[in-house]
Amino acid sequence: MLCLRVYIFSLFFNFLYSQTYQDYLIKGKEYYESDSLQKAWELFNKAIQLDPNRSEAWALRSSVNFLLGDNKNALADADKTLKLDPLSSIAYFSKANVFLTTKSFSKALDHYVTVLELDSTFVDAYFNLAWTYQILEMYDSALFFIDKCLQLEPKYEEAWILKGTIHHDNEEYEKALKQFDEALNINPLNIEAYHEKAITLTQLQRYLEALENYNKAIALNPNDPEIYDQRGTVYIQLQNWQAAYDDYTKAIQLNSHYYLAYVNRSFVLLKMNKHLEALNDCKKAIMLNPNDGMIFNTRGVIYYEMGKMKEACSEWKKAISLKETIYAPKNYQNYCK
Repeated sequence: MLCLRVYIFSLFFNFLYSQTYQDYLIKGKEYYESDSLQKAWELFNKAIQLDPNRSEAWALRSSVNFLLGDNKNALADADKTLKLDPLSSIAYFSKANVFLTTKSFSKALDHYVTVLELDSTFVDAYFNLAWTYQILEMYDSALFFIDKCLQLEPKYEEAWILKGTIHHDNEEYEKALKQFDEALNINPLNIEAYHEKAITLTQLQRYLEALENYNKAIALNPNDPEIYDQRGTVYIQLQNWQAAYDDYTKAIQLNSHYYLAYVNRSFVLLKMNKHLEALNDCKKAIMLNPNDGMIFNTRGVIYYEMGKMKEACSEWKKAISLKETIYAPKNYQNYCK
């Protein structure tokens, strides 16, 4: 009788133990899906402490580690998962994401393919494969995999946007616009879709339409300095110097380390005949990024407009040494030889 009681107690204890592991796992997933990553990590960690021989918590903690920027532990947890379960698609996906962000593109591709061999319905693996091929400028492959992604999940807004940026990068601008519109049909409040559409419209020199989409993006997210900086570029094309100046100033107010906004504002100040202020913006940009040759080219143009040829030629020479190959070589050749 005693042995039976011990056996029954053991079954009851194991039942509670198993349920507790599952409780941590389920609750962790809820936090994970709501982007409460630190809380999710804590719950997955508790699940691992309760039972270190079950793979799912290791795989999920690996994913959270990656999203928290901890690549080392993301890989360690993924490898632990694969020792326990060599067929874990989540672990391979987590490793692939680390390889992608660390620019180990060949390894990333191999691991994403493995994910899909294990689970042909893993939507985000198709998405990230497409993204990787886009980075590698292999646009046909990128489009193939993003279409696979959209076949599985037609309402995936970010996939439509990615498809649009692939077409944009391949200089298929009209096709790109159609993809951004698809995303906006799904969600008319998608900031990224308006933003990317504005960039493509700018490339097509449809500046008023670009402004309209930048304005919508800013109305939805008034605190993104990049959108103001890029809208300022459209105002430059329209030669609306004051509006461009205001946008670059706003970008700088939002991010005082945004060196490109200083460079662009210096060009606008040059057009407004405010040469000393333009030089001051170049100085600030150089302090933030002393290795961008475009800044020195711009400062050379400012000195040229001020009639200071010696200083201008010195700046263009510096720009050339920093591999600025678009404007500085021509300026130096035309005015300094």
